[in-house]
Amino acid sequence: MKRSRKQWIAGAVACAMALMLAGAVGADPVIADDDLVIYFSFDEVDGVVADGSGRGNDGVIVGNVTFEADGARGGAARFAESGYLDLDGANFPAADIPTNAITLAAWCNVSDTGGNHAVFNARA
Repeated sequence: MKRSRKQWIAGAVACAMALMLAGAVGADPVIADDDLVIYFSFDEVDGVVADGSGRGNDGVIVGNVTFEADGARGGAARFAESGYLDLDGANFPAADIPTNAITLAAWCNVSDTGGNHAVFNARA
């Protein structure tokens, strides 16, 4: 099945955030950092993945995204096929969108290196 550009972008964002922000064991549910825009621990993956930054930028699971107990630091999310997190881009707070720089951290365990993959993808 061929994926659309929108699916690739959404999948990339989901994978990036899911694996990049693979939870911290024993971490507080909300991370106290004024510069942090999104933090997904992936300690719970069930319909909606809660944003631990305190900004409320929760991700809604679309497609094949499942919980994995053996993350790099606590839980993790497995993104398969066209699974991704939808961050409701049209309604994402403008103040939370970086305009000149971004730092992204991700733990990724890739099981298939063929085809196209992305850790983060943004659409205009």
